[in-house]
Amino acid sequence: MTGLNFLTPLLGSLSAAAEGVSPSVALIYWFYIEGLGFAIALMYFYHIFVRGGRPFYDMLSKWVDRAIIDDFYHKYLPGAVQLACTKLFHKFETPVVDEGYNRKLVDGVLRLGRVLRRIQTGKINHYLITFTLGLLLFIALVFGMMV
Repeated sequence: MTGLNFLTPLLGSLSAAAEGVSPSVALIYWFYIEGLGFAIALMYFYHIFVRGGRPFYDMLSKWVDRAIIDDFYHKYLPGAVQLACTKLFHKFETPVVDEGYNRKLVDGVLRLGRVLRRIQTGKINHYLITFTLGLLLFIALVFGMMV
């Protein structure tokens, strides 16, 4: 009985009513009655809601299949994705990729090539002066940031 000390207040009245019966036997009967009640409630639930509710669930599954799967998933969702991709194509791909990358970048590289072509004179003195001026500018920038 030491293992059931926490149940003593609950089973006190039950033990008093059943003189000479161990509280553990009363507890076993109590769980048996509870299990039987649960089984009856489960059968009632099955009979009323599962078997009786079958037409409702059939109608609900047909509605879900028609409204969500057929309409939303197969009709509206692809249309929305197609519309988003079309807008993204016209607002991003055409101005950014076609105009920016294919035309403006190429024009910029060609302009830079024309500028660099003027710098190349073929005379070593010009190259040495340009190198020295660039080195002095680099040193001034590095030491200017340290101060």
